Amino acid sequence: MRTRNLLAFAAATLVLAACSNDEVASDSLLPDDHAIRVTTQVGALQTRAGVETSTLTGFGMFVTNPNANSPYTYANTHWTKSGENWACAIPMLWQNATTSVGVLAYAPYDEAITAIKTDQAFAVQANQSATNGSDVVKSDLICAQATAVSPTTPGTNTDEVYYDASAKALNLTFKHMMAKLKIEVTLGTEFNLIGENNATVGNPITAIAMCGSKTSATWNMTTGAITSAGGAATDITPFALSYTNATGTDANATMTNGVAPYECILVPQTIETGNFFVSMTINGKTYIWTATNAVKLDSGKLYVLKLTVGKEIVKVTGFSAGDWTDGTGSNLTTD
Repeated sequence: MRTRNLLAFAAATLVLAACSNDEVASDSLLPDDHAIRVTTQVGALQTRAGVETSTLTGFGMFVTNPNANSPYTYANTHWTKSGENWACAIPMLWQNATTSVGVLAYAPYDEAITAIKTDQAFAVQANQSATNGSDVVKSDLICAQATAVSPTTPGTNTDEVYYDASAKALNLTFKHMMAKLKIEVTLGTEFNLIGENNATVGNPITAIAMCGSKTSATWNMTTGAITSAGGAATDITPFALSYTNATGTDANATMTNGVAPYECILVPQTIETGNFFVSMTINGKTYIWTATNAVKLDSGKLYVLKLTVGKEIVKVTGFSAGDWTDGTGSNLTTD
């Protein structure tokens, strides 16, 4: 009997030792202080306006532990850039290396958000023309989300959120939740000459607006879905990118016309036929181009609208849609 008890005790000791070794091995995946640390990147913008990896300066983050009332659950913590590192206003810790948590990170940060909601309000700015692009950044809702991640179930580097074992940090890859519209206006020859056969210098467009879209949205923070919140359409003043001056001295042979590019962030929505239009003012005269088909704007997409304006008319030369992250696109049908 005593021999049997000793054998049972030895077996139990081996099991406990194995468990202890597993825990030590798992905990070695964590930083020594068990602190949650992050690294970030933002899907490529292709152009200047909006949030990109180098310009992201702050975000909010929810970490949800599956255990009810866990002290390792954190709501809307504010992270800010300190040099090359991210710092949080409050200490955040992993419970251990094996307990998976839900993660939701977003920007721009809103201190009024206290919980993950299915109907969080968000709105893009009506005036996005500030020369430093700040109004575009305010309109560019970005998000990184995972339902379950831990050091022992890290995910992969293709996920929006994964645990980087080498850095011992959560890697957050933010995606753009709104749609972005780029408008490229090519000026006709009559707008590219000063006097006789002299190319203009400077953008002659004194006002421009993208019209027909609604600026309010509802964000389902659980699923990531974005829907238009309704209400009246609002004219949006876009951000002006660098103007390309006309070149050459012969309007019939060697002149290259000037190009005025603009960008704005829009709420994903469908704009009905005849309601989507661009209005611009040149030399005191207003020119308007109106889409003759409904325009559908999807989350995370980049739309490029190419217009040419002449003395009496504006015509479309291209309208394409593609992923905001890679700039590829396909043509949209419009006139």
